[in-house]
Amino acid sequence: MSVSRTKGPGGVKEPVTTTTTTTPAGQRPAAVVADGPLTLPSERGIARFLGALSPKTNAVKLLAPDQVEAKIDALAKAGVKVETIGHSREGRPLYALSVGKGPKNVVAMAGAHPDEPVGTVTCLHLAQRLATDPRLAALCEQATFHFVPMANPDGSAANASWLPSWGPRPDLGAYLSQVRRDVPKDDVEFGFPSDPSQAVRPENAAIAGWFDRIGKIDHYVSLHSMFIGGGALFLLMGDLEGEIGKVRFVQDRIAAKGLPLHDKDRFGQKGFHRLGPGLMTAPTKDEMAAFFAAGGASAQAAQFKLNSMQYVTQRNDCPLAFVSEIPLCYDKRISSMTPIDRSRVDEELRFASALEGVYAEAAGWSAALAEAGVPAAEVEAFEASMNTGRAATNAMRGDLARYGDAPATEGNVLENDLNILRRRAALAARGLTLLESAPRPNAARATLQGVVDDTIRSIRSDFALRHPSLEAQVDLQTACVLAGLVPRESTHA
Repeated sequence: MSVSRTKGPGGVKEPVTTTTTTTPAGQRPAAVVADGPLTLPSERGIARFLGALSPKTNAVKLLAPDQVEAKIDALAKAGVKVETIGHSREGRPLYALSVGKGPKNVVAMAGAHPDEPVGTVTCLHLAQRLATDPRLAALCEQATFHFVPMANPDGSAANASWLPSWGPRPDLGAYLSQVRRDVPKDDVEFGFPSDPSQAVRPENAAIAGWFDRIGKIDHYVSLHSMFIGGGALFLLMGDLEGEIGKVRFVQDRIAAKGLPLHDKDRFGQKGFHRLGPGLMTAPTKDEMAAFFAAGGASAQAAQFKLNSMQYVTQRNDCPLAFVSEIPLCYDKRISSMTPIDRSRVDEELRFASALEGVYAEAAGWSAALAEAGVPAAEVEAFEASMNTGRAATNAMRGDLARYGDAPATEGNVLENDLNILRRRAALAARGLTLLESAPRPNAARATLQGVVDDTIRSIRSDFALRHPSLEAQVDLQTACVLAGLVPRESTHA
């Protein structure tokens, strides 16, 4: 594999192979990691620990904040260093865990997006096993492992109602009707300060201070999930050239599990540059803000702060930061790169038009919420969520030149269809939540419930969903953490 020393977006030094993607004139071609199976001889010594760390079948359950606290109490008794590093907006404690005594600092944060809860389980499982299993002593001699298992405990509490339903037979209905996601200005992943004086959520201030107390971070993973994707996806920021072995290690584990890779070419939109199947650059604060600003949404553009990957690469000298997006369920057709007889521009215009229809429909729901007696501030928050969506749609319409004459793919169409359904269901579900305490419930309740029910039926009928076990998801997130021990590769001009 020939390697370029060119520094790409987000600070990534991108590997270049003989496989490339087609890009419009004037656009930077996306560098691609080889599409075939990837192996790494030095992975064997680390991979053997994965079997010892693998949870037993049916041993994994998603956890609400009170259950996390009980687990952390047990970890403290087992010898894990437990710190309370701060508190959330609503006063819930933020915990940090450390185990091991090795010279490398391997750090993982989970739960920034509270509707993506598997990372929390992974952090607690890893801390417990590293502290109590003597077979893993060699890992603890090589590294000190640090975890923030639940970066957004308030958001996790808001999602607690659907977590018990997501087991061996996941309940899509419970998820779609009960899931809660923070609006962009409250996104913990994109809430880290550029300087100590910047006002951010207390969760971000606490975690940033903890990062700084650790000092040099040798490997960082922000553990995320996708509700439905085409497979596993990884976002990368840092020195991909020198740290490519870490990526290969994780890809090899994905292949061993038989999980496909989520593949999509966004042509650099928002800072997502395709590096290969299942690999993209992580977007930066400036790239996200520029997308919205170009579409005239200056208010939304100003809401973005540093993400955790930017923070640790800039402030903690971390050579490569990962985001792991392991799907809760997947349809591999979403990753189909097979072109269709439609331009990408026309497909994105279709998508934008459908989203505008969703927001127009939701505007009627907003009026019904007010009539039902939902407090004005909550109705305004509902409308603010719609306005953010409209701003993104307008920005998307103004950003079509990047696609040139590229064709749309089968995966583009299917993913857009999914996102239309999800956006409609999310707004309806939020409205139902607001109506729960409304003094004058009205016909809006039946309308909104009907929208959620229709969405569930459409997803079940239109998508061939498969569900990786929670144990498999924990295994793969564990591989992302252990990848920090893969030796740095020598580079060649």
